[in-house]
Amino acid sequence: MRAEVANHIAIIGGGPAGLSAAKFLTEAGVTCKVFEATNRVGGKSESLQMGEYLIEMGTSYTTLEHKIVKKWLRDYKQPLSKLGEARFDGAKVVDFVKKGGGPSLPIQAIRFIRYIGDLRERLNKAVPDQKTLDEASMTVLDWIRERDLPKIELALYRLQTAQGYGRLDETAIGQTALWCTPKFIASGVLNRLNMPSEGWSRLWMKVAEEFEVELNSDVLMINRHEYGVEIVQSDRSETFDMVICAIPLDQFNALTDPTGAEDLVARSVQWTTYTTCLVSVENWFTDHRVSGLSAALAPGVEGGKMIGGRYEGFENDLGGHLYVTGQVSDGLTDPELREILDADISEQGARLKSVITQRSWRYFPRYEPDALRNGLLDVLRDMQGEQRTWYTGATFSHELVSSIVQFNARMSKTILAALKQSGR
Repeated sequence: MRAEVANHIAIIGGGPAGLSAAKFLTEAGVTCKVFEATNRVGGKSESLQMGEYLIEMGTSYTTLEHKIVKKWLRDYKQPLSKLGEARFDGAKVVDFVKKGGGPSLPIQAIRFIRYIGDLRERLNKAVPDQKTLDEASMTVLDWIRERDLPKIELALYRLQTAQGYGRLDETAIGQTALWCTPKFIASGVLNRLNMPSEGWSRLWMKVAEEFEVELNSDVLMINRHEYGVEIVQSDRSETFDMVICAIPLDQFNALTDPTGAEDLVARSVQWTTYTTCLVSVENWFTDHRVSGLSAALAPGVEGGKMIGGRYEGFENDLGGHLYVTGQVSDGLTDPELREILDADISEQGARLKSVITQRSWRYFPRYEPDALRNGLLDVLRDMQGEQRTWYTGATFSHELVSSIVQFNARMSKTILAALKQSGR
């Protein structure tokens, strides 16, 4: 018996991808319902109140690319605060980058922006040529060194690897080209970074007030038919016009009968695990906000090394000076990560007193080079709208909140056009 079609859209996942998609569509008059499996919205944006300090365990900064998000923060009357000074190996980031060889930093930056912008433009063509796809499959390290940009190589320690966006010898330049824009580069090198004073979690909670969100949802199955999309739960089912996948595609595929494109994309990305710890440390830095360690970011370094720390302040009840640390943690257990963290902090002449809390995130889907060479980006574009399904999140844009939000701003217009064309 045919189910009754409701004139709205189901969104699977209540992180920044699902919530920003719902916000754009809701503001355009489309009714959305977000299904979130956990007990909170925000996904990898998690703000914890620890004494007098608000600690970001996931999403941390806004950059010069966060134009839309900054407008939302202003609308919700949530101010931004400056990150504070960042250093690499004890030097200001820009001075660290200048230690690289070759021409001056401005010359190398101009060349990098031109080269990567040209690659991005060619990749965004309807049908990129094979030479472009072959170039896109190169590692960032090989691509940078082929163009003799040693200062930019150091800059990418800060812009890419330290953010958890892949090591230079593992990540394809075609993926980096999609998000590494001039504004983002300037944000990192010149430290033009800010943080929401009231926390990222509060932003997404405010966004979620604008539409229906079901927390602790137990979506068991997603059935896609010519007349609609049925969301099946343990005690009921609902049918929607369309569905938006805002979770990793392998998780979505487990809920439905995947298409060939869905199966291909899920097999073409490899997710990273990124772990943040809130720690109490004795005798570490307090005269600047962020400290990065190039030895932990260089190509070929073993997994789990502490890539740096962010100073949060002093809280006597929590053991003293507080820091948030980051580790790329693929294949490592929590005790192993803590052991590595203890040793790395000791190398800095400091002492780890306690690990207050620890979070591990499924983070940054890295495109397989062969998949890029064989046209993965075309597949990501062409599958949108198939079987009444649209896709967003880190796999389809990038892990950066600004990239996800900008992607959804464009995608929502395409969805609205599809709804209009179908007469719904």
